[in-house]
Amino acid sequence: MLLSDDQLKKILLDNKLVDEKKLKETETYAKNSNVIFSEALIESNVVTDEILGATIANFLKIPFVNLAKTQVPEDTFHIIPERIARRQKVVAFARDEHGKACNGRSDKYPGSGNGC
Repeated sequence: MLLSDDQLKKILLDNKLVDEKKLKETETYAKNSNVIFSEALIESNVVTDEILGATIANFLKIPFVNLAKTQVPEDTFHIIPERIARRQKVVAFARDEHGKACNGRSDKYPGSGNGC
């Protein structure tokens, strides 16, 4: 992940999304379940994946788009060939006012999508 666990904890605390006690419980859960801290936050229902993503994106000053809530036009979706989209974990989800494709990437490539 782009942020360390300590950075993520600080962001969550600063945004009052969680308290110290819940963070400690989540750390324990992550260690016992052998999952990364950010996944433990979601699996433990401390925050939703959308809130976590939006909070991290806001901190990094990059756009956040919840693709589960976005209607992607068929012609836009196929701009990026499937083989490349899968390998690079990128998806075109819209077009801007100039017809340029707006794309997003998974958190393995943070900041590399152009948003829109």
